[in-house]
Amino acid sequence: MTRQSPVADGEPSRRRDQAETVRDEAVERACSQLQAHGSVSAEQRAVVEELADRLLERLLPLSLALRQ
Repeated sequence: MTRQSPVADGEPSRRRDQAETVRDEAVERACSQLQAHGSVSAEQRAVVEELADRLLERLLPLSLALRQ
């Protein structure tokens, strides 16, 4: 009997896709909220996107490790 890893083939890829979707939605929500309080420059949006990217890169490996 072969034992499969708890992290099935393709699961990390699916998790990354899901995480990126959540990230993109959160960036849009944050920028919309900022826009409601005034204009959002391209530089400000870039800062929000960079923060979201860094959080994703730090948290996704932890999430995958917990699933193993």
